[in-house]
Amino acid sequence: LDLSLTAENISAQFLTTLARHMKKNLPEDISTTGAMSASLAVRATADGIRVWTGDAKISALQVRSSVLEKPLLIEPTTWRLIGPGTSQFVPPSTKAKRILAQQRMPQPDSPAFSFDPIAIPAGGSSPATLRGWFSRRNFDAEFKGSADVDRLFQLARLAGLPTSASDLSGSATGSVTLTGGWNNFKPADYLADAQLQNVTARISGVATPVSIRSAHFVADPSSATLAKATASIPGLHSEITFSSTWPKNCDPKASDGNCFMHFDVAADQLSSDELNSLLNPKAQKQPWYAAIANSVIGSDRKSFPELHATGKIFVGKLLVKDVPAQHVTASLEVSPQGFTLTDINAEVFGGRYTGELSSDFRGGTPVYESKGKLQSAAFNNIAAVMKDDWASGKVDISYSGKAAGWKSDELLSSAAGTANFQWRDGTFRHIELDSPGKPLQFRSFAGAIALKDATLTLAESKLQAQKGIYQVSGTASLERELKFTLARDGAPSFSISGSLEKPRVAPAKQSPTEANLK
Repeated sequence: LDLSLTAENISAQFLTTLARHMKKNLPEDISTTGAMSASLAVRATADGIRVWTGDAKISALQVRSSVLEKPLLIEPTTWRLIGPGTSQFVPPSTKAKRILAQQRMPQPDSPAFSFDPIAIPAGGSSPATLRGWFSRRNFDAEFKGSADVDRLFQLARLAGLPTSASDLSGSATGSVTLTGGWNNFKPADYLADAQLQNVTARISGVATPVSIRSAHFVADPSSATLAKATASIPGLHSEITFSSTWPKNCDPKASDGNCFMHFDVAADQLSSDELNSLLNPKAQKQPWYAAIANSVIGSDRKSFPELHATGKIFVGKLLVKDVPAQHVTASLEVSPQGFTLTDINAEVFGGRYTGELSSDFRGGTPVYESKGKLQSAAFNNIAAVMKDDWASGKVDISYSGKAAGWKSDELLSSAAGTANFQWRDGTFRHIELDSPGKPLQFRSFAGAIALKDATLTLAESKLQAQKGIYQVSGTASLERELKFTLARDGAPSFSISGSLEKPRVAPAKQSPTEANLK
């Protein structure tokens, strides 16, 4: 056997069209100028072993597509035939195999055309390099050097790789390896190891861009990881540090949880008002779900995009309106239906809070449900938030409740729930009962509260004061208007009305039956 084939001045556009029919997800509007000439020969030795030789020369190429902001210019390249069965094949030594493994550049297992590193202008401080090979079964290419992140994503789309729809800018230094086969239109896979610097991302649903000062991006065969990321968002007090890992190939519609992103987020200080201005669609010009739908799945689609994530959060200081919480930790799970916070743990009012919060966005208006416990809280800290030092003592509260709405007034008007409390060694500084000039002191105060229609209703509860035990019942509005009754066996009852700041205490009117009994 002694056969040789030659080809001269084959149009690069013909080769591009051929590649688009062989490989999935390549843009349909790719146009390429340039030409290729090649030779290929095979010869059988006396003992029947076939030996392949070949090379190719490709002129300077110019690639255009709508996925590229500007054309891609590739300098002239020379290809040569390598691998087992070729005249230039030399089995690598053990040391060479170890070096190749470290470079993550596998060698072909059959004759393949390879090319030496060529310069690729990718917006970095210097051109990146591209090297690789392809055989009749598969291909392998490595992109290495510095690049502009936006340009890098454009090149990824040109290669048919799925990319984020968010606008990105910044720089990256490292390497990306692209591997795949020609059969069955299987998408190409990639490995990566890159350091990101000064990346700005416009994320759908977030009002202002996220600036990532630095991060380390790694992609292995099964997952991708963004680690040691430090980011800042205009409007937030402090930087955010985070890491996240997500599977590279999974079905987002599957219910087995394999498509969840896992993350860890930490911040020194945050406030609910800051988060509201960033994430609440009522505070943004465009609804967040519309922005996500338009950028991720296209403006013609009506369904909500699939989003699954789970992870841990830590905030050194979280300010919920005027309520400060210290050392806040929680587990967060996000899905297309809403989010769930579990294992919430924080220092609040000098005590310890534990609880959970869930949301449901499927009805258009978010619905929130929460339950939890606050233990050993100092009531003078609670009173300080209310701007009136009206009570003191230590209190334990357990509650469950529900509310709906986008704004705080909607949440307050719709809020409903119940709570049980145990209050110890306290003082009502604005209330005087048996001793004029002396505020009411109590050893314990325990009972149940119900919230509905912006009104707190106190069921019959027991207050153990110095002169006896009172049965307490009545209501208090969220506007701090009081209407309570304190009754004690064998003693006059009291009614408390007016405002929380200036309550009025008066003997309670008794019914005729009560008067006769007493």
